[in-house]
Parts: sequence; C-alpha cells; structure tokens
Amino acid sequence: SVYFGGDDVVHKKPHAEMLNRCMNAFSIAPDNTLMVGDSQNDIAAARHAKVEVVAVSYGYNHGRPVSDDNPDYLIDSLDELLTCGALSSD
Repeated sequence: SVYFGGDDVVHKKPHAEMLNRCMNAFSIAPDNTLMVGDSQNDIAAARHAKVEVVAVSYGYNHGRPVSDDNPDYLIDSLDELLTCGALSSD
C-alpha cells in the first residue's frame, strides 16, 4: 500500500503535488481519479491536478460553506458517493 501525508511533499495543498504523486504511484490518469475532500484547499488541489472533486458538506473549511468553492459534487454523507454520480463510468 501507498500513503502520502503533508510531510511527504514539498508543496502542500492547494498545490497538486500530493494528488499527482498518488496518481503516478498507481499509474492512474486524472480522468480516472476522484478527490474527496472537505475544504477549499482540497477543491483547489483537485482543480490544479485536473481531477473531479466531491466535497462533503461537513468538516473543515475555514468556517464557510464548501459549496461556495463549486465542487463537482456535494454530498452530506460518504454513503452518497454511491449515488451522487461521481463514480459512474460514462
């Protein structure tokens, strides 16, 4: 297994470095990657990496609604990942 934390990269989110390293480690293209996060930095990192992003409506976002940052999908529960359309293979 592979994992990356904040101390494993030079550039922290919202930079795309961590997402790019993950995609490279598994040889996965951006169009086959989905970022799930709870903050504007997660959404920005996904945008910089050119991957779709699902934001959860709860969590850490500097005290403001994460919906303000226009994620591709917004869910209230991780269970909704199965039904929000983010995992569909068009």
